[in-house]
Amino acid sequence: MGDMGSPELAVSTITLARSTREAELITNSLKILSAKEGIASIVVVDGGSEKAFLDRLRALEGTQVIERSSGTLQDQVQESLQIASEAGYPYLLYTESNKEQCFRNGLTSFVKQAMFAINAEKN
Repeated sequence: MGDMGSPELAVSTITLARSTREAELITNSLKILSAKEGIASIVVVDGGSEKAFLDRLRALEGTQVIERSSGTLQDQVQESLQIASEAGYPYLLYTESNKEQCFRNGLTSFVKQAMFAINAEKN
């Protein structure tokens, strides 16, 4: 996946595309996220979106989509975090799935600063 160093970070998120516009925003956002280097895996737990949308997400590199048609929003978040944490990567980031501008403009810097701080703590 794209420009932050070795893949050590799993991302946990949830989705529910209630309209075509929302589906496009989420798909574009996660496409940008999946292209970032250093992101090893994206776990998406979806709350009942259409199959075509889910198929587009599944086509993104490193993205695992789990369909959940019942339960609460909190259940969705917890399931996504649980699955992502079980992947064995040392770091986990939870984010909302529709943050295109953040993924495009701020995420690389944020992750680099976080990794710098983590590495400084280790030394």
